Amino acid sequence: MHPYRHALLSALDALDAAFAAEPALPVTGCAYRWGEEHFAELSGPLDALSEETILGVAMEVSDHWNDFPRLYRRLTPLLVRRAVLGGEHGVPADVVASRLREAGCLESAQGLTDALRAVGAAWWRAVLHGEVRGAGGNPDAGEALGVLTVASGTVRPWLGIWAATRTPYADALLAEYIAQLPYSVGISATAGGTTIRVTTRDARSRPGCSATCGTGWTASRPTTSWRSTRCAARSEAAGPRGAGGRGLREPRRPPLRAP
Repeated sequence: MHPYRHALLSALDALDAAFAAEPALPVTGCAYRWGEEHFAELSGPLDALSEETILGVAMEVSDHWNDFPRLYRRLTPLLVRRAVLGGEHGVPADVVASRLREAGCLESAQGLTDALRAVGAAWWRAVLHGEVRGAGGNPDAGEALGVLTVASGTVRPWLGIWAATRTPYADALLAEYIAQLPYSVGISATAGGTTIRVTTRDARSRPGCSATCGTGWTASRPTTSWRSTRCAARSEAAGPRGAGGRGLREPRRPPLRAP
């Protein structure tokens, strides 16, 4: 077995153990979409749930349940396993990520959040080494990065892992990802390693700004550090708050992936 896939499966098993103590609850919800037999099934043991029901819960909106946070927290190991492994019974990882945030699963007990983050890190490393396959083949690195960012609320650790993964496959994923970006990327070699600079630009002229406005971040390998940069150039005539006294509107950074 490939080592990174093995690490992912071990992390998923640890996630099962961490959430094993989550108690069952009487589930009710939208009677238009769900029947009493479904509520009874969801109120029973997890190993008796059908794949159809698991997928239905993964895709259902939160306000169709009487206690969405508790229900989703209880089903988290089942949903996460299917999201990251894909296959015949896979569920959309981006949907699961947004529901995890909505249910507050990453603000639960420390042991539960640690187990979830461990799965995220193991999955990301497996993606970067080509050792996991979804229903449509190897998951797109940009999509996986978006899923992890939505689930965790931060992009920093995932970019750090990518910057530290020095393999031809990970570099090929990076080149493919960069080619799809709507902003400029510069890669340069330095004495300390490789520096990747990503900058969004708005080429339109702005009153009160004497240079192209932009936001960006920089990653350096092997020691990775990320920093935001902003253009603060303003003409003296416009004053410190830009033309009309309203200030410069900072350019919007395109999302890595919409949830």
